[in-house]
Amino acid sequence: MENWINDKSVVSEKDKRTLERAKQNECIELENGFQWIKIDPRVKILVPCDKNGKPTADGKRKIELFKAHLGIK
Repeated sequence: MENWINDKSVVSEKDKRTLERAKQNECIELENGFQWIKIDPRVKILVPCDKNGKPTADGKRKIELFKAHLGIK
C-alpha cells in the first residue's frame, strides 16, 4: 500500500508560494484590525476586532465556530 497523500519528502516551489501568500494575507489582516485571540492554552485564532481590541460580531461568530469544531467549551 502506498501513501499517496504524503508521498514527497521535499518542499516544492508551490509550497513556498502558498506559504508566502498566507504570510501576506496575515499581514494585510493584521493591518486591517484583526488580532490573535487565544481561545485555549494551545490555540489562537485571527479574528476581526474593533478599535478597542474586542472581537466584532463576526469575530465572535468565528470564535464560537472554531470552538465548536474543536470541541472546546
